[in-house]
Amino acid sequence: PYKPGKCDDILKWKPPNLNSVDFRLKITKVTGEGLLPKTYGLLYVGSYNQPFAEIKVRK
Repeated sequence: PYKPGKCDDILKWKPPNLNSVDFRLKITKVTGEGLLPKTYGLLYVGSYNQPFAEIKVRK
């Protein structure tokens, strides 16, 4: 499973203050009367406001 945060096992060639975030993952849950809850992730890339892709989310 994904664990957010720093990973000391990954070699980075630039200092942490110069790192950038090139994507954003927004976890969304849809519920409604008579519907089973659905959880999914929306992947945003670069500076785009529309999601690039939708991914499945599991527990």
